[in-house]
Amino acid sequence: MSPSRTAAELDVVVARLEADESYQTLKAKESVLDLQVRMLVQQQQSLVA
Repeated sequence: MSPSRTAAELDVVVARLEADESYQTLKAKESVLDLQVRMLVQQQQSLVA
């Protein structure tokens, strides 16, 4: 498989995921969880400091 074909196939997969409502829901939840983790790490660091 050539690299350009692989990239094109990856683009198709990403486009299908981006159009999927379940994927969008998971992506939003992941963003919220990432933010919560960052906040907890900051709180922990302030307690340790």
